[in-house]
Amino acid sequence: MKKTTFTILLIYLAVISVLEFAAFKLGGGWSVAGAWLWFATGLAVLGFFVFEILRMFVRDIKEKHFAAAALSVFLLSFFIFFIGNIGYSDINADSAQQLASGLDSFEKADLNYTGKAFLGYPARQYTLAALPAKLFGRNIRTFHAGFGLLFVVALGYLMVELRQWLKEKEMPEEYAFLAGFSFPVFPFITEYYMNFEQAFTPVALAVILCALYLRLRRKPDAVSFICLSWTGCFLSGAYTPALALLGLLVVFLVLYIIWYCFKGNSFLSEIPMLCMALIVNTCCFFLAGFSGRSDRVGEVREDSSVIKTALSSWKEFFTDKNASFLGVFGVLIIIYMLLSLLLRFKIYDFVISLWVLAVIFMSDYMKGYTSYEKAWVLQRNMIIIPVLITSVFITVMRLIKKHGLSINRVVMGAVLAVFIFLGMSNFAKPHKSFKYFNYVQPMKYLISDIYDSLDEYGLKETDRFAIVLYTDNSLQSNIYDYAKFFFPNAVVYSERGNEYDDNIDISRDEGLTVFFFSEDERLSEILPDAAPEKKKEHKNRRYDTKHTWFRKVLEP
Repeated sequence: MKKTTFTILLIYLAVISVLEFAAFKLGGGWSVAGAWLWFATGLAVLGFFVFEILRMFVRDIKEKHFAAAALSVFLLSFFIFFIGNIGYSDINADSAQQLASGLDSFEKADLNYTGKAFLGYPARQYTLAALPAKLFGRNIRTFHAGFGLLFVVALGYLMVELRQWLKEKEMPEEYAFLAGFSFPVFPFITEYYMNFEQAFTPVALAVILCALYLRLRRKPDAVSFICLSWTGCFLSGAYTPALALLGLLVVFLVLYIIWYCFKGNSFLSEIPMLCMALIVNTCCFFLAGFSGRSDRVGEVREDSSVIKTALSSWKEFFTDKNASFLGVFGVLIIIYMLLSLLLRFKIYDFVISLWVLAVIFMSDYMKGYTSYEKAWVLQRNMIIIPVLITSVFITVMRLIKKHGLSINRVVMGAVLAVFIFLGMSNFAKPHKSFKYFNYVQPMKYLISDIYDSLDEYGLKETDRFAIVLYTDNSLQSNIYDYAKFFFPNAVVYSERGNEYDDNIDISRDEGLTVFFFSEDERLSEILPDAAPEKKKEHKNRRYDTKHTWFRKVLEP
């Protein structure tokens, strides 16, 4: 690395670290500068990932690697298909509040950079997720894209780096898709991906970190360090489990320094020094905002023994007692971890296995916001999936290379077919962990019907109008939460029974169009003189059910 590049990188890491402390302690212009530098760098980093994905695809076409090109498109399309597809995907009321706060951040000069939003979580993660809605409007597709596209881009870039790793090992690059198509085989990946919520952001960041570490080993240039810095610093401003990734990143950077120096390089040379600066940089971001965190990151279950909780959590996790987490990969992963802990593989495999055990324990031992069901608590462990997929894949490939083996095309095609079948099956299953959504499926169709009604009456989602929902299902009465993102200026009423609320007349007097919705034909009784009601039936392909919403409209 050139000394000029080295100096610029050190200055960059020092500047953003100082800005982070200044943003939290001093605010004002410091916060504005830190926010926009972080945001702009993030767009550049994600743009670089997209560029690398496209460049790999173009290379496949030019070199006539049509199978690899087709698999790349199919893998990413596998996930893109569910963005905006409410026949399968969910509309999460929590996500609506998160993205609404993200859109509100754009109204502030510093993007609410040091602020908090949903349940006290750092606000900056929602600003990034709200960007599609900011650019293309509030709708179901941009709602899903906010949390979904980060994972799609991350997965695409991981495939780029795994293929580069295989190429260096003189192994067929197509083997990388065995890792790529294993993601949807994990039930928690498919379930929480289609939930499109903040819980999936750390998973996407874990995928990015795996890819970037491979790039750092292959090409320790300025791009690698900038991308690692932005991603590592983002961990401090994401959903709480991301902090476990921060610890793993620091350990792996230390291991990289040791590996680099064992190759005959000086500890005081540019690359080790930049790695040390990167460790300091990510720790600065963590420390700057730690004292102001309100997501209960330091609270643990006081009524539990550490040893007892650890043993029970490991037993329950690896036996899939509360929910199928490892699924069909359970035996393979247990073997990998046992051999890693016995130091039969690389040192980083040993570290990963220890880290996995620590994450499983802490996810159960930490208190969180409430006493969740065990199956729900397991979602905190999703960050280990990308790390395990990458490490197990690389270990298996090393063994294949060491023993001079190869994977027959027919065998590989059969394995990929099984992975695709299992992934499609997982996408079609009802919620096993986040069971609340099994009972609020009609809500996503209500949102869709409101959009259709707005088009019919020449209104936009940001206009002022009134929504009245009649439902006897208390789980479906929180239309207010959904409206924060989808219909921010709407006057919303949630009613029970068959009584007419006098407040609705006030909305009409204000010149508002009022849209009434119910799950049954009660609107004919409540509004006998209004225009005939319309009903719309929706087929829920994931649950193989039908949902009907009835609608009446009163114009001012």
